[in-house]
Amino acid sequence: MTVIAEDRLLGGIARVPVHMVISCPALEPRSDAEDFVKLFTNDRRADGFVMERHVKLDTVATATDRVFIAGCCESPKDIPDTVAQASTAAEAPIFAELIEEMVKQLKKLDPSPLREEVKV
Repeated sequence: MTVIAEDRLLGGIARVPVHMVISCPALEPRSDAEDFVKLFTNDRRADGFVMERHVKLDTVATATDRVFIAGCCESPKDIPDTVAQASTAAEAPIFAELIEEMVKQLKKLDPSPLREEVKV
C-alpha cells in the first residue's frame, strides 16, 4: 500500500510505502464549549472553537476584556504551539494591570493627552 499526500513544506507530492494506515478523527470542540462561550466570551467561530480577538496581533485575548484563551479551545494545535500560547496567556493579565497603572500615573501628571478612556 502507498500513501500519497501533499507535502506543503517541500512543495510537492509525497509517496510513502506503508504496511498499515490508522485513520484518526479530526479534533472537535468539547461538548460544553457553547456553555464556556456564553459564560465568558460570546464569540465562537463557525467550526465551534473559541474566537480570538485578532488572529495575528492578539491571539490569546478574546472580545471580552481579561478573558484569555490558550491551546485547543482556540483551535487544534500541537504541543509547542500550545505551550507558547499558554505562556502568553499566563502573562497577559500582568501586562494589562501594568498598562492600567501606567495610564493612571500619566493621568495624574497631565490628564490632557489622555482624555479618552483606555481599554486594556
